[in-house]
Amino acid sequence: MINVSVSISRNLDKVLEDIDRRKRLALNKKIIESLEYVKQKMADFAPIRTGNLRSIILSLPITSVKTRGLSIMYGKGSIEVSVLLGRRKDKIIRWVNDGTGIYGPYRKMIYPKKSEKLVFQIDGEWIATEKVKGQKGKKFIQSAIKVSRLIIRSKILSALKS
Repeated sequence: MINVSVSISRNLDKVLEDIDRRKRLALNKKIIESLEYVKQKMADFAPIRTGNLRSIILSLPITSVKTRGLSIMYGKGSIEVSVLLGRRKDKIIRWVNDGTGIYGPYRKMIYPKKSEKLVFQIDGEWIATEKVKGQKGKKFIQSAIKVSRLIIRSKILSALKS
């Protein structure tokens, strides 16, 4: 899970307690818009090789379920954006963002599990090897959320003012 906090105002808790039903509906709409914006920015920042990663990102559900998707929590003067990657196909997003092999969380070389060699294709050339170092993390999710902070803040403030 990746979290980024966006500061709104010191008295956000009080403002949220006092808002009426119309403003709460507007706030929920702006939160969904913010999450869609973050998802689009993640897809924009994702490295492109085949386009599969981008389509997986764009299929992320917008939800507050704790196992997957994108969600926003608010309180104590700030909004927290969370990217939760719990679906099986979300592993690819985590691998590209965080890194694999010696660059990933386990810091170990990658070896084949079911055969003697790893076989893969890079730029049309087939490669067979006994082990690979892995790939460095691209950290595109953090970049996408960072550039989204101002948009999220302005959307939330516009809902609270309406």
